[in-house]
Amino acid sequence: MRNLPKISAILLAAIMCLSAVISGAVTLDAQVSTSTEEIYPGVIATDYYLEEGGYYSENGPQYLRVVEFDPKRDDLAFDMVMAGDNVGALTPLTEIVDNFNKTNTENKTVIAAVNGDLWTQASHHSRVEGESDDPVVKKELCIPRGYNVADGEIITTTYMGTETPYDDFFYSFGVADDGTAYIGQISTTLSLINLTTKKSATADGLNRLPANDSLVVYSDKGPISNYALDDAHEVVIDFTDDYTIKHGTRITGTVTAVSEPGTQRYNMQKNRIILTARGTNIEQISDYSVGDKVTLAVRVSDLMGNSEAWQSINEACGGHVPVVLGGEASTQSYSRADPMTLLGYKADGTIVMIINDGRQEGYSIGINRLLYEDLCLELGLDSAFLLDGGGSTTLVELTENGYALKNRPSDYYPDGSAQGYERAVANAVLLSYIGEEKPQAEMGDIDNSGTVNSVDLFRMKLFVKQVVSPTEAESAAADINKDTKVTTVDLFHLKFRIMKGFWGV
Repeated sequence: MRNLPKISAILLAAIMCLSAVISGAVTLDAQVSTSTEEIYPGVIATDYYLEEGGYYSENGPQYLRVVEFDPKRDDLAFDMVMAGDNVGALTPLTEIVDNFNKTNTENKTVIAAVNGDLWTQASHHSRVEGESDDPVVKKELCIPRGYNVADGEIITTTYMGTETPYDDFFYSFGVADDGTAYIGQISTTLSLINLTTKKSATADGLNRLPANDSLVVYSDKGPISNYALDDAHEVVIDFTDDYTIKHGTRITGTVTAVSEPGTQRYNMQKNRIILTARGTNIEQISDYSVGDKVTLAVRVSDLMGNSEAWQSINEACGGHVPVVLGGEASTQSYSRADPMTLLGYKADGTIVMIINDGRQEGYSIGINRLLYEDLCLELGLDSAFLLDGGGSTTLVELTENGYALKNRPSDYYPDGSAQGYERAVANAVLLSYIGEEKPQAEMGDIDNSGTVNSVDLFRMKLFVKQVVSPTEAESAAADINKDTKVTTVDLFHLKFRIMKGFWGV
């Protein structure tokens, strides 16, 4: 490598002098060691290693990693991201992160990500014809089980009791535009008005399983095919313009096809809605005809009393039961130790992601579910709930060497050689930083009259460490004037030159 110009030395020195302000970690019982790091300015990650014999590790060792951040910061973003363009896809978390970085249009770069919601499976909910005495679909359909919102659009409403009888209610975790986090029990009313026949109907869910005695609305974010059984009655409604399903939506389209039981089915396409009814709910749409004008109206409410907030939440991830709510423990119904992914927030608004590896003797067996509330309260959480766990528990973070899996998933590799294989999941929760727009200025002499903040330096630190050896970096920093000021434009120019190989890197 050729000698680095003076500006690179200035930047390297500034980067190396950047100090991390890291909050102290809580000490847990039987804690053998802990390490805390700032994985991005103000984003703190803490590892906990607990030896066997402690309160949380009575039957074996435990490993936990906790990531904390302030969602009210303007340079950070919280996103729920689906595994694919349409509901039904399953993708490993590392691929979801990579795809998001490549395709998002807001200059976001993922810092940390965890797996998201549970999803329907052939073994329990998405029961397949010919393989079950009580089939729901012709082919397995993997749908997140809770209320999920991405980029302001409702992707799925919460689990319907007709899918598989379940006497509880799935919760959702959402973040408002001002950074306030909420846990809610979200109810979505989907009203259908046939303007031609003057009749109204009410659907049971959006992008759910086509269960018996149900009426389901499928949007163009839903599955390409819902694999409904032959006894289903379907109505295809097409729209002339793009639409978004959210609170307050009121859209009108035209019926372009009707599929009676046993007749041709139609796949999803852009600007289309498909109504699928079975059993007792067929009568709600049985008189729809081609050419009818139909309006869909959407209303969102929160059974926990925060309806106004939830009506404007643009990012939300479904999950399972709460562990703590408002600083009070929520009773867990059974004793079981599995890998765990948990999402919550503290009284000051700090959002916390927690993973606990499990099912791995000698490394981490998983904390007993009956102790989750104690763990959350000890870590300072006000409210928290469970995302999918087991083999789905996954945490990916941005490091100086690119993205890395920060836990050891419990699934075995296909050859059975070892655990640590990353399972494909239905969706994910992403924490990202929002980059500045790239300056349009020409490459030229650099004006060092501006300033640079810790966030700018951190971003360059990640990049520079990949192209400059530690030895050369230290050497280049030896003769630096620590008072030199560097602008964000300078940082961009440096990154641009390195990327183009102007310095032979």
